[in-house]
Amino acid sequence: MVDLLTKCKVMERKFETQMDGVKFHLKHIGGLTQKEATEYYGCRRLSSKIHRLRHELGWKIKTTEMKVQTGTRMVSRGTSVVAKYELNK
Repeated sequence: MVDLLTKCKVMERKFETQMDGVKFHLKHIGGLTQKEATEYYGCRRLSSKIHRLRHELGWKIKTTEMKVQTGTRMVSRGTSVVAKYELNK
């Protein structure tokens, strides 16, 4: 997850498109989850942006599954699996 200083740097930048924000994040900050993409860039379909980066622009992006805590114990015993996208270096 992103630390507070990085979050402040991201929030003060203005991006023309959601794709610009996602590209900036992957290049300069690191891994990106759907929750972060929504919070920082208003991007509600991150997987679509990742698909375009991979197939139209040829970016090498790896997907890692992460377990995260949910707010309730009623669904999946309080954990969910989310995708985290990172540039292969």
